[in-house]
Amino acid sequence: MEVMEPKPDIWVLRSETNRITKDHGWHLVTLSAIFLLPLSCFYIIYTNFSFQLLNHFYYHLNQPTNLLNPLFLYLLYSIFVMFFSICGVSSITYSVFHAFYGTQPFNLVSSIKSISTSFFPLLATTIVLKLIFFFIPFLFSLLFFLFILGTQFLGITITSSPYFLGFSTAVLVFLPTLSVMMYLQVRWILVPVVVVLEPCWGLEALRRSASLIKGMKKVALILLLFFGLMEGLLLYSFPLPAILYISLMGSENGTGRRTFDWWHIVLDAIGKAPLLMIYLLLNNAAKTVLYILCKGIHDEDKCGNNYVTLPLDDNV
Repeated sequence: MEVMEPKPDIWVLRSETNRITKDHGWHLVTLSAIFLLPLSCFYIIYTNFSFQLLNHFYYHLNQPTNLLNPLFLYLLYSIFVMFFSICGVSSITYSVFHAFYGTQPFNLVSSIKSISTSFFPLLATTIVLKLIFFFIPFLFSLLFFLFILGTQFLGITITSSPYFLGFSTAVLVFLPTLSVMMYLQVRWILVPVVVVLEPCWGLEALRRSASLIKGMKKVALILLLFFGLMEGLLLYSFPLPAILYISLMGSENGTGRRTFDWWHIVLDAIGKAPLLMIYLLLNNAAKTVLYILCKGIHDEDKCGNNYVTLPLDDNV
């Protein structure tokens, strides 16, 4: 009687991820310093800057400002983040995949070259994902608006009670939106890895990820919650509260006007960016290992076995 092997769990994922990051630490850290460190700096600086920008507008509602347009800053931030994120995901995924099997030598040149193969498919797929996740809260908000109109049409006024209105908003908008987005993130956690390693992109990559993750959704959920919690704590933890307190209560230029606390923003980025870079590296590596484990469970390969392979320069 054939004995079925148990499915890999979160501890197997952790063990394999640690093994790869330990054996190829210099290579992965170098790639992270090139792509993920600038990304981490953008995350932290823009998060702090956004809070202080809101503070500035709050205290200067009737005063002219020389600050750049927030929409322009957000677009500029999005372009930089998208570029470094795609480059980091592509090169690290390529490296971790080949490091796991150890069948083909790789180096910094080959890892960086892999970006040219997957950059535009990853960009297109990322745009598709962002559009989907944008329309989910929009859809539930629209349904809630129709619900309000329906109750008013029936002669029931719920907007007169702010408590009931807030409760209805949480139940009919916030909780369904959070549940659907979390469910889809679990199903599509392997999408970036699939785009890099297989000839799939767009909706096809989404279907491929949902197919591969079957039987491993619990592991995927734990992975999402762990790294999401760690990155959130890092971005919004000390010394950020102290910085916000200084910005909101005591950052004045001697004229009684509150100003931007650029010095604390820079120090916060310097202190947090390397640690956030490590989190992003481990997150990308763990997703790649999760993809490999899922491939070991599912024999079918609807997108084919044409993994990304590039010419390597053994002299580098």
